[in-house]
Amino acid sequence: MPAKGVTVARGMTHDGLGKYLSEIITKAPGPTADIVGILKETQADVVVNYLPVGSEEATKWYVEQILTAGCAMVNCIPVFIARDPVYCRSASSKPACRSSATTSKARSAPPSCTAC
Repeated sequence: MPAKGVTVARGMTHDGLGKYLSEIITKAPGPTADIVGILKETQADVVVNYLPVGSEEATKWYVEQILTAGCAMVNCIPVFIARDPVYCRSASSKPACRSSATTSKARSAPPSCTAC
């Protein structure tokens, strides 16, 4: 793949690397990057979560970073996020599920969450 000028930042390694992956790569040294700051600085609208299956703790950590940055999220792994009341936030007096926002910017008022 040709170079695209994309900078890869170090994320949090919550669930570990796994037996087979740890045989071919090593965990990056140094502290975790400021994910919220990066998302805000790059004006990201939507973050696609495509971590390996089994990355439940990492997914939940990234959801917090994504919601704090005011982005929408598409979750592509089998970790139930949108219906988890932990990730539902109140935009006004009615609960709204920020992680279920898909095509509209999460920075605006999110749709009502019927899953919560």
